[in-house]
Amino acid sequence: MFAAVAVTLRLAGAAPAPTGAGARLPLYYAWLAVTLVGLLGSIRVRRRALEALAEVAAWRGPDPRPSVEEEDRAARALLGRLVVAWALLEGPALLGVVYFLLTGARLVLLAALVLHAGAMAAAYPRRDWFEALAAGSGPTGLVDG
Repeated sequence: MFAAVAVTLRLAGAAPAPTGAGARLPLYYAWLAVTLVGLLGSIRVRRRALEALAEVAAWRGPDPRPSVEEEDRAARALLGRLVVAWALLEGPALLGVVYFLLTGARLVLLAALVLHAGAMAAAYPRRDWFEALAAGSGPTGLVDG
């Protein structure tokens, strides 16, 4: 949504004129830093969420399967952590849109949107994660999925 507004403003000529390279560099480096931190943080949060889900799926007690309450708790924890992973991706995308709005750098806008969409897709919950949990199968393939 922010990208659509930025592109519309830029095409309409309502956005500020691009500044010199010296003024753009600090914002560009800030975008790179925020993108790196957000992407790595998102990957780490996703991995930890899947590891926690795999632990519940691999649990073996008196009953060969985790209880419904344990499955629900694990699923809620997974979804909560994935929301955090998505939130870590919002900052870099929004900063990329702001950078485009201020400088007109289409490549940064494209990179920000592609990274955002790709990382969001990678952190999107998959049916097989929950099927593995419901089946009580171990972590094989779950953490890397």
